[in-house]
Amino acid sequence: MNFIWVALGGSFGATLRYLLVITVLDLKTETPPFLGTILSNLLGCLILGFFIPFLPKVSDFSRCFFLIGFLGSLTTLSSISLEAIQLMSESKFLLASYYWLSNTVLGLGASLLGLYISNNIIFKIFNGVFK
Repeated sequence: MNFIWVALGGSFGATLRYLLVITVLDLKTETPPFLGTILSNLLGCLILGFFIPFLPKVSDFSRCFFLIGFLGSLTTLSSISLEAIQLMSESKFLLASYYWLSNTVLGLGASLLGLYISNNIIFKIFNGVFK
């Protein structure tokens, strides 16, 4: 049954990722086309970081639907790899390197920011309700 929750959560994450990408592409500015992927990865990392303190108490449903399905499809290494390879095929090696590193470094930073928000703001607002 868990695979159904993973698939359902994945459909929502993939849809949000798609909406972010097409929204960026519809801006019709000098915005790089891969900005939508960066935004979806950073958003997913921020959300993941926020929920790290809750992981020990997460149900199988939540783990399958939200963590594996939703966040797994919202943030994906395959899109980063494909877009980096496309940049390299255009001989934009430095840009491809910056793109790859920005996803990694900023993704880690977003996860840490989410963890900080969860531990230092949310827990204080609710005064230990989640303990």
